[in-house]
Amino acid sequence: MDIVIENAGVATTKYRSTKDGWEETYAPCPFPPWWNSSDNGSLQVNALSTFLLAFLLLPLLRKTTKISTTHPRLVIVSSELHAWNDIPNYRDEPNILKAMNDQQKHEGRHRYPQTKLLDTLLTRELGKKLESSSHPEDKQISLSG
Repeated sequence: MDIVIENAGVATTKYRSTKDGWEETYAPCPFPPWWNSSDNGSLQVNALSTFLLAFLLLPLLRKTTKISTTHPRLVIVSSELHAWNDIPNYRDEPNILKAMNDQQKHEGRHRYPQTKLLDTLLTRELGKKLESSSHPEDKQISLSG
């Protein structure tokens, strides 16, 4: 596997949980109506599933470094909307994902930009982990987001 491009993004209109128990909320916002989806969860799709897939594909990317001269590339697409937001209500929480999943702490129209900020932060953290990994192949994987 030479390249993986992950590009997930949904924005839903009312607070619900997915069957896995993760938030799928995104309140009405100034985006066009065609942007909204009613069946998927922004936290689950935009961040959790994206990084689960990235971690599940790491063994294939490592294998590529051993059998090819190609340096595999993992691209995690975020959004410039991540710059619209901060995660101030979650900074002091011991578990940010649990806090973001709490209906009482839900921040409506800020959810999509928050999940995209989370993507950016998780991509940076994954990059640090790859650089300091005990797997020499990890250092050959190009990561961008």
